[in-house]
Amino acid sequence: MARAIENSISDQFEIAWPTSARASEQMVGMLRATGAHDGERFLLRLFPKSNSSLDEDLKRVLSESIRRFRRVLSVETTRSTFVEILEIVEDAHYVGLVMLDCGSSCSDLSDRASLEMISAARSNGGRSRLWNGIVNVAIAIDACHRAGIVHGGVGLDSVFVDPQSLVFRLGGYESAVSTSQDVNEVSRIVGRTQSVSFHRDWADFAELIKKVFFGDIKQMPSLLAAEHRLFDKLMRPKRFQVLDGQSIIDEIREIGQELERIGSSAQGELVCYPISRVISKDIFAITQGAIPSTDTNRLLDFATQDLSEATTRIASFKPNGCDLVLFTGRAVYRLNTVGDYLAQIVGASKRQASDRTDGALELVKKVGVCFRRKEAEDRVRKLGLGATSWRSLQTPAEASPLRQESPVWYALILAEVFSFLSNRFAVYPVYAEELDDGATVLISSRQDQSRDAFRHSLGLCPAAEDLARELSFDDVSRNWVLSDFDPTVSNAFGGSALRFQDIGQRNGSAGYLFELDSPLGHRVPRYLSIKPDTGADRAIKRRLSSIVAAKGQEDLLSALNDPNSVALDLYAREVAPTGDAPSNMDASKVTAWRSLQDGWALNLIVGPPVSR
Repeated sequence: MARAIENSISDQFEIAWPTSARASEQMVGMLRATGAHDGERFLLRLFPKSNSSLDEDLKRVLSESIRRFRRVLSVETTRSTFVEILEIVEDAHYVGLVMLDCGSSCSDLSDRASLEMISAARSNGGRSRLWNGIVNVAIAIDACHRAGIVHGGVGLDSVFVDPQSLVFRLGGYESAVSTSQDVNEVSRIVGRTQSVSFHRDWADFAELIKKVFFGDIKQMPSLLAAEHRLFDKLMRPKRFQVLDGQSIIDEIREIGQELERIGSSAQGELVCYPISRVISKDIFAITQGAIPSTDTNRLLDFATQDLSEATTRIASFKPNGCDLVLFTGRAVYRLNTVGDYLAQIVGASKRQASDRTDGALELVKKVGVCFRRKEAEDRVRKLGLGATSWRSLQTPAEASPLRQESPVWYALILAEVFSFLSNRFAVYPVYAEELDDGATVLISSRQDQSRDAFRHSLGLCPAAEDLARELSFDDVSRNWVLSDFDPTVSNAFGGSALRFQDIGQRNGSAGYLFELDSPLGHRVPRYLSIKPDTGADRAIKRRLSSIVAAKGQEDLLSALNDPNSVALDLYAREVAPTGDAPSNMDASKVTAWRSLQDGWALNLIVGPPVSR
């Protein structure tokens, strides 16, 4: 509603008063006003008069603050970061400040505008725009501090923003305190009650960012490490640390650039949660008892890490009894969708060779597993636009008909599997005799007909012959293991570590000399094997993943099959003539001509020209 006031203020402006004027407060607040003569829009900050000497003191404090800020506002780059004060006006009831209209204060934003900014802050791209806009407030605070001025009132009431352009400006500096002023006097006149300091300004700035970006601080989304560091630096500075305004400004700009860089490439996250028996029974069975069934946190971490592997794929068929099936390298997960952005894991089992994976599509989204549904719903709210819909995965493209893959692709898989298995069968029956020095052992081959027969069925030579060949190429860099039990059967490589030295003799019998890491004592080791490299399983898994990725890459497979063809094909494409073959060419040369245009290698034989 409108309220008429006397003298100059009512003559100059049409004021939009709030529905309930805060007459009991010393400061009426920030009001929108329109110039009565020119129609220009302004902001008015009104201070009620007390009809005492305090009124003159108030005008003096405001005049001194504005005059002091003229020097700060004289810099063009800094001026655009403040809400500019044009003049001081008064009438019988109020002392007022007339300011340029540059949007609404953050405390007076509409619910819709506030929700839009909070929603934008949940995505990387939207938060980048907010950081790039609010850096103006940091520039303004730094300008105050460089001039020896403590703002003392950084908050929702003193920061203004245009919701469309997200350009922030700092106001409220009319009651700022200079380091040369009497703080108690300003507090008494303006009504300031809180303590003021440079550190307090930056801490208030951090609180402002959290309130504007995230509203309820408990619902903050996942932030970058740089964002966490900045908040800690502003709100919990180290003792005696001097906060450098320029470094804070640079950090904010770097955060905005980083969020802008990763904003478009963020892959989003799929959120799910398991039913109770999945963790305690299904996941426990997949781990084969390595994690106790009562340790639900570790079992949940296992499922989260397993679903986060790069090899996770989604089935292209419609499963029975569930909406989606995810395949990982270890397990199969069955899920039902609960709304658009939530799914429930209803079952999990160990991956079997018979599992149907034809046409399974690569899952490029990150999968987040929460323990309970409420936690999953909170996670979706925090992610905001970063949450990915599960329903978009329910209708994947139909699997293309099976086609005959290149023999080279199958050969790569077989070569990798053979390499792994051949290393597993590098186990040799031996006799071991410890020499007198206690640091050397003489190894000689022991005949094992059943093992040699098994090796023969695999196309491998006898164990004694294979051991002799391995040691003939040993460069003393490999580690060997002398064990009491067959590592192939026990799946363990424990035992004494050895390092090959040379071929030697003992009591007329030839053997191999190895250096021992510890005496054998009364042990009677019977098997010698090559110690597996650390991380060999991971390396093999990585190479197999690369082979799977090479599926369908005909040029790559062709190059692996015949490297010489790559250069020939490129050369053929470079020199191949364009256009149709001449009309007077015979059929064989026309065929050769077209082959060259198609990029075939130059290994064509063409007979002499045919006379016509």
